[in-house]
Amino acid sequence: MDYDQFQSLIKSEMENKLPVYETDYNRSNKRKKSMFKPYWNDILRDQWNKVCMSERKWLKHSGSNSEKRKLKDCYCTERKQFDRMNRKFKRRYQNNERQKLEDKLYSRICNERKSCIPSAVVNEDGTIETDKVNVLDRWKEDFRQLFNSDENNEETIPQSTESQNVNRDITELNEPITREEVITAVTRAKVRKAAAISEYSFECSGHKIMKIDSYKYLGIWLDEHLTFRKNARELSKSASRALGALCGKVVAAGGMTHGVYTKLYSTVVEPILLYGSGIWGTKTFSEITSVQNRACKYFLSVGKNTSNLSSRGDMGWTSCETKQRKSCTRLLCKLYRLDETRMLSKIWKYSARRRKGWTFMVNKLIDKIDMDLLVQDTTLSTKLVMKIANEKLFRIGQSRVEKRFIQ
Repeated sequence: MDYDQFQSLIKSEMENKLPVYETDYNRSNKRKKSMFKPYWNDILRDQWNKVCMSERKWLKHSGSNSEKRKLKDCYCTERKQFDRMNRKFKRRYQNNERQKLEDKLYSRICNERKSCIPSAVVNEDGTIETDKVNVLDRWKEDFRQLFNSDENNEETIPQSTESQNVNRDITELNEPITREEVITAVTRAKVRKAAAISEYSFECSGHKIMKIDSYKYLGIWLDEHLTFRKNARELSKSASRALGALCGKVVAAGGMTHGVYTKLYSTVVEPILLYGSGIWGTKTFSEITSVQNRACKYFLSVGKNTSNLSSRGDMGWTSCETKQRKSCTRLLCKLYRLDETRMLSKIWKYSARRRKGWTFMVNKLIDKIDMDLLVQDTTLSTKLVMKIANEKLFRIGQSRVEKRFIQ
């Protein structure tokens, strides 16, 4: 009973003394996102319509997977183009608004920045004289004494400082700048935040240089961030066409043995699939692995939902990741054994100082398999080093497969 009375007392005091905030539960408190953009124009609207149209075509397509993949690539291209144009117009709008604010600011404070000369002087007794005639007379007398001094100014220079400057050895300033000094200055320079892409158009021999996201050099696609994503997609497409030709030969021959099929795969499909893997082999890509998995499942005549590890294990093939590591190790061995006078060796040694680069990733790999001393030993041939590396990399890949099956 006492507790109920105490509870009712607390409740009445709270209702009488504390303010109550009433909420409308039917109305959502979430603020709606504004779709208005001050820099929006007809170009962005047309590009956005293209993005929406390509997205609808991709999502509503019910045909083959290859055609749907092409529609998805088209949608991704249009979306990337829209994002690039959106950033461009947004940056331009912000720069214009910033310039307007600066002009408006300086137009208001331009009169305040004008410095006025104080027309007052301090007398010898400490009083301040503001009379214009007396101030001008005082300035006239001070300037006359300043520029018409009878003293010899050269005698006021300390003799010790003069002799020290005369006897200082400055012959080092006339010596040419060495390469080591340039390298030291570059390495000690601060790496600042990357600036935005400028709208300036560069020219070479009168030809305008276009700005692109990626380009192809010696069969390898290089993008602006060196992710090698596009390179993996293009290689997988070419390897898929080669795999289709191999499957056609299997059908035309009425079947093949495991040895013949493996030999044809390693000579027809794999060189295309792993082309240049010594450069991009430090990363793994699902597009590369999927081609090998399709080749295994086609020969075994199993469904697409079959385990990739089991199908590759039945074929007795090495994974693409292990083969990529072999290619990277082989390329590093060749770089260590290059003549130091060659330009390639100099460029590689200069780039090897960077952290998280290609050399750093490959050295991290060979450290795991205890091959760093053998790879750096130039007295050993690349063939001998790769023979040992192949065995160790094969064991590492085999142990990974065993761990996955145990789990």
